[in-house]
Amino acid sequence: MTLLLVLFLSAQERGAQDPDIDAAVRARVTAMTECRLPELWDHAAALEALGAAAAGAIKDGLKSASPQVRLGCAKALLGIGNPEAGEKALRELADSKAPAEARLAALGLLRSSLDDALGPVLQRLAQEDADPRVRIEAARTLWDVAEDRSARERIERFLLSDDKALRDRAALALGEMGYVEGIAKKILARLAGEPTDDGRRATLILRIERLAKEREASSNPFALGHDALVRQKDAEIARLSQELAALRQSQLRGDKGADPLLDWVMARIRENYVDDAELNEVTLRVGAAKGLLRVLDRFSTFMNVDETQQFEDSISGAYTGVGAQISQDRDTGQLIIVRPLYNGPAYRTGLKPQDRILEIDGIETKGKDMVEIMRLLKGTRASHVKLQVMRRGWKEPREFDIVRAEIRMENVRTRLLPCGIAYVRLDQFGERAYDELLERLDALRPEGFQAIVLDLRGNPGGLLSEAVKVVDLFVAEDPRPIVTQRGRIGEKAEMSRNAPPQYLSEPLVVLIDKTSASASEIVAGALQDYDHRAVLVGERTFGKGSVQRIFPVPPDLGGLVGGRSALRLTVQYYYLPSGRCIHTRRDAEGRVVAEGGVTPDVEIAPPSWPLWKANELEQLAEMQELKDYVQRLLDPARAARSTALLLGGDGGDPERYPGFKEFFEKIEGATRCAPADVRLVVRASLWRAYEDAQGRELPADFQDDVQLRRAIAETLKRLGIDPAKEPAYAGIEATVQAPPPAERAEE
Repeated sequence: MTLLLVLFLSAQERGAQDPDIDAAVRARVTAMTECRLPELWDHAAALEALGAAAAGAIKDGLKSASPQVRLGCAKALLGIGNPEAGEKALRELADSKAPAEARLAALGLLRSSLDDALGPVLQRLAQEDADPRVRIEAARTLWDVAEDRSARERIERFLLSDDKALRDRAALALGEMGYVEGIAKKILARLAGEPTDDGRRATLILRIERLAKEREASSNPFALGHDALVRQKDAEIARLSQELAALRQSQLRGDKGADPLLDWVMARIRENYVDDAELNEVTLRVGAAKGLLRVLDRFSTFMNVDETQQFEDSISGAYTGVGAQISQDRDTGQLIIVRPLYNGPAYRTGLKPQDRILEIDGIETKGKDMVEIMRLLKGTRASHVKLQVMRRGWKEPREFDIVRAEIRMENVRTRLLPCGIAYVRLDQFGERAYDELLERLDALRPEGFQAIVLDLRGNPGGLLSEAVKVVDLFVAEDPRPIVTQRGRIGEKAEMSRNAPPQYLSEPLVVLIDKTSASASEIVAGALQDYDHRAVLVGERTFGKGSVQRIFPVPPDLGGLVGGRSALRLTVQYYYLPSGRCIHTRRDAEGRVVAEGGVTPDVEIAPPSWPLWKANELEQLAEMQELKDYVQRLLDPARAARSTALLLGGDGGDPERYPGFKEFFEKIEGATRCAPADVRLVVRASLWRAYEDAQGRELPADFQDDVQLRRAIAETLKRLGIDPAKEPAYAGIEATVQAPPPAERAEE
């Protein structure tokens, strides 16, 4: 399923393409100098997002006199796969005179270290350091990296301390090491009643201990359901242990909670919510994170474990689902099918373009986040999903039961139209969009084409790097960048000249509509900005000109949200070669405050039938007499002529189809539609039957697609060809300019 939101640029790819990485690192280092400890980790995450290309500049930050800067840079180096430099810096920081908060955080980050030089340092700190908190944390880390029994003994001594805070710290450390006995257990039981992070840690420790004892009590391997029970207990222990580790890391990092109000709300929920069995800390945290981002903009969100995996799967272009390209109506928020993929489950079930999906398995879709929509539509192979669908002309919604299947997306479809016009439909900017486009155009060269119509209608975007290469195909050298990205803290990335131009002389017309978004808007807008290299035909585009960066949740916090998750945050806006921004900005209530999108040079909307006619056309499509007539058109005696009418056009004349007059006379009393309208349904049904017979999709029916017809008319004008002299395009100008055919009944 392709997303209108266009999220496919990974943070690492962005970093590799940023020409000013050093400046970005310096800006973060400067910010870390004065920030509080919780904010430090945000800056470290931003450095990680720059990728391995930033490692050299981040290492320079280790030379800073500021312990905070060294801590943040070391954390970033661990995150980008440079553990040697990061762990060395953390070891030196822990064994320094830096503030205790920085030293404790450094020790916490070293818990999974394999550095041989770390053991002696930890031994000394656990025994001799002047700060008892550091001695406890060093002993705790020593247990993790070497399972040193002396570490536990050193921590146990603090259970008898006169300082309550040290007693609590020692009991929590011992509990996490698996020692829940005697004084330590009494302290943990007391802490578990407190609505604090320490209280939550104590509660988790005691729950893990209880589950471990229950597991041991299931000692009879021959008891009914024994294996399933053990697996259940093991899974729950593993989940709670992961959550406990994440909570501990959060405290070491200095996280004091998102906000006093949020902490208060969470505490009230834990203490008072009526159904304790339904309380799930992971669900609460993920829900809170999603709520925070929902008020920013429609493209920022927090992705849970499943959504993160689905996001990554979408980049490859292969997934298991219903096989339909979808978008959200920018005005109503309704979910619309842009195009069912040929021979996919949605196509075979009978879903059509512009169908509106109201519910997915009983869950309303209007206004829902598109990542959540994707989660609902995807699933395991051969599983069922029920869609409630409304189609123009229906009096009420209908339910479709669809069996999911593996879907592989193609980026490009082509067809050579009469007069040497290469029609190219680019459905999305996937990983091979540029290569596929080049291959398809090269394949058409022997047939000879002299102009190109590039169809970006319904294209939700994709990889920016692929879009830039597509623009390069058609544009000569120009000093202006194809696209510029600008963010709040001055980050700037300019992208251009990634591929040699190959099609500079062929007239180019680009089709766009209100579902063309992001990368497709950049391509259309850039081709318009570069001295009108292309003529744009259709409707104003969606207006999605923002950049979302992916911030993976650090591994040490993954347990708090159930595993590998990510924050998707809007960080920049796109700017076209002329300097204009294509993003539509809206206020908190969804009202447009700054219109975005790309306006076509030639505006033309698809036809909109009155409701009575839409209903009649739908009934015609289901009429058995029409289905039988289409099958007769495919009989061997008529197949050649029917195919010629499909591929070469029928001039809008229904009687060019063999036997149409007799067929219409049979059904005339059962429909209010005129012969010209019935021809539309006959042609659409014949087209689909032809595709099924060929086993492949046939793009570009220029006979009834008014936007495509106008694009062809603009192309012929630039080629100096009179459409009146071309039988295939007879009446093309009149069709574009004339009103719809006369109707046989009033609404």
